[in-house]
Amino acid sequence: MKFNIDSPVFTFMGTFADYVLLNCIFLISCIPIITIGPAVTALVSVTMKDGESIWNPAWQPVKADLDSYECHHGLGYSRFVSSKDGLNADLTAFVPLHETCEINYLKLRNDSDKEKSISLTSYVEFCFWNAVDDATNFQRNLSIGEVEIDGSTIYHKTEYRERRNHYAFYTVNTPINGFDTSRDEFLGAYGSIEHPKAVVEGTSYNTVASGGAVIGSHRIDLTLAPGEEKTYIFLLGYAENDDEHKWEALDVINKTPAKATIKKFVTDEQVLAALASLKEYWNTLLARYSVSCEDEKLSRMVNIWNQYQCMVTFNMSRSASYFESGTGRGMGFRDSCQDLLGFVHLIPERARTRILDIAATQMEDGSAYHQYQPLTKRGNLDIGSGFNDDPLWLIAAVAAYLKETGEPFQTTGPSEGPVAESIFIAGMFVKYGREYAKILELLGKDEKAKKALAAVDKVYDAILTDGWDGEWFLRAYDAFGDKVESNENEEGKIFIEPQGFCVLAGVGVKEGHARKALDSVKEHLDTKYGIMLQQPAYRTYHLNLGEISSYPPGYKENAGIFCHNNPWVSIAETVIGRGNRAFEIYQKTCPAYLEDISEIHRTEPYVYSQMIAGADAPKHGEAKNSWLTGTAAWTFVNVSQYILGIKPDYNGLVIDPCLPDRINELTITRVYRGAMYHIHVTKTDGTEKGVTKMTVNGQAVDGNCVPFGKDATEYQVEIIM
Repeated sequence: MKFNIDSPVFTFMGTFADYVLLNCIFLISCIPIITIGPAVTALVSVTMKDGESIWNPAWQPVKADLDSYECHHGLGYSRFVSSKDGLNADLTAFVPLHETCEINYLKLRNDSDKEKSISLTSYVEFCFWNAVDDATNFQRNLSIGEVEIDGSTIYHKTEYRERRNHYAFYTVNTPINGFDTSRDEFLGAYGSIEHPKAVVEGTSYNTVASGGAVIGSHRIDLTLAPGEEKTYIFLLGYAENDDEHKWEALDVINKTPAKATIKKFVTDEQVLAALASLKEYWNTLLARYSVSCEDEKLSRMVNIWNQYQCMVTFNMSRSASYFESGTGRGMGFRDSCQDLLGFVHLIPERARTRILDIAATQMEDGSAYHQYQPLTKRGNLDIGSGFNDDPLWLIAAVAAYLKETGEPFQTTGPSEGPVAESIFIAGMFVKYGREYAKILELLGKDEKAKKALAAVDKVYDAILTDGWDGEWFLRAYDAFGDKVESNENEEGKIFIEPQGFCVLAGVGVKEGHARKALDSVKEHLDTKYGIMLQQPAYRTYHLNLGEISSYPPGYKENAGIFCHNNPWVSIAETVIGRGNRAFEIYQKTCPAYLEDISEIHRTEPYVYSQMIAGADAPKHGEAKNSWLTGTAAWTFVNVSQYILGIKPDYNGLVIDPCLPDRINELTITRVYRGAMYHIHVTKTDGTEKGVTKMTVNGQAVDGNCVPFGKDATEYQVEIIM
């Protein structure tokens, strides 16, 4: 076999499972709940009937022609402002901090010169607590729905009697004129959510669901004089009871926890205060890293939306992502580790807990289940294990945490590891093998560190001898020792992963291979919408390659533009000091720079997608799978640590920007190990990388690592490039 990382080389990787099982103090942090979990589906709406006119403040589901419409997505909330026929609606939806409920705060104002009589109808579809079962077990699910009605509150108690200790509730802070809980009756025969029978008729049927599809709907009849405004608070919540306190009476659920939640959000003042607290939470959290520079779009992404998505993807992973169907695949081992890279600076203690959760699923030989369930810490047997890169990603996560916090780790024990033949994984091995050795040195385990570095050196040499294809790095060798994804192949000659990761690991930099590989990326893989996964695309199915050649050319793994690995190439460009090229790559997939092509890109504003259709696709530039993991974290690592150059390290904060010509001055604030760093960078003409002078609190400092003072709380750092 031409390229082989034999088991002695991988021995130290096998020990990592033990090195991350730590005897540390467990910390618990209170965070805002951004979803109420399995209580209900996402379909929540409010519909108005004004005479014969029927419409929604948020446009859907009625999709009526409105006189005006605005949609504002903020940090943890969304606001919809619309009007029709002189009636103005202002709807704000958010989840309050530390609460298991969602609030829909509605203002209605009559801007006409005539009195208006309006029928206001709310609507929510409850699920039956299990996404897979909901979608398949109709013979049972269409017979188990149960509700209770108490004043203006609808309680969804399906399966509460026999197997649940939780329920959902839907309420409004005013007396109602009617309600419905049966979806079939509310919609009517052959009816639809766009024009439900009850809304069209301007009535409610006061249905109490027993079996069937369960909904919650309130009807409020109101009159608005010209200029008059009224507000309504709709609250969708989740409550639990212990087994001893499930019931108030026979078959009557204990409503105490629900009523306690409802009581907190009865008035406008309570709701507005909760919204203000939510906004303040995000402002404070995101202020841990902020930049001010000439490029307004860069500042907007770094300061707000990239960090926001890092938080969301860290929270959700694949267990409940905005793209996945929610059928319980679990958390990805690789995904969760990478999500942590862009999140760790926000709430380090939660990153620590996640590392321990991930490590708990790792096996004694260093391998891991590719996905696991976060509650049980058990692996997903359907997908299994054997992904050779998974243990390496855990090292990346641990290294990021240690650099951020400086926390020491305790370790134990050896085991055996797997065999790999991927040049991409070999590049990871070099990168994170060095990080692993550094952690061992910090622990005083110098001999093990030397063994790790020796293994790294062996793999480094193997990459240069048998992993180099002449103008770029190979992708892999197969089990027969044949090259996979090489210039010798007709399809899939060059792949993005090894070019980016090998160079960001430092492979081939001093030998000149790194520059050649990145030049080849630009020549063969680059497009105006990002860098493709490989070229040429596979147009025939290759049994030995499997899924990668099963997609149509230009999509997903078959020459699609993976936003996840584009940052690796951008980082690699910073390694060799090409700031203009690094920023060019960053811009191509950064949502703030894609606003002018939204009709092509077709993704939510400021949200990273998993992939973009490549040059071989009929719809080149169309993005898919927004919010999916990996991309947000790696992009934030790229822009914050490599382009802007504020990089946590074991001994302090390293300042090493690699900037394009368009940015000559920038100011960054960064919270690091409890201290506030105010960093001002000034660039001389034509300089893309290299710190020539650094002062810290007015004192000149050699190098570019800010010395860390245990008792210091604030640093003023001046950088001259």
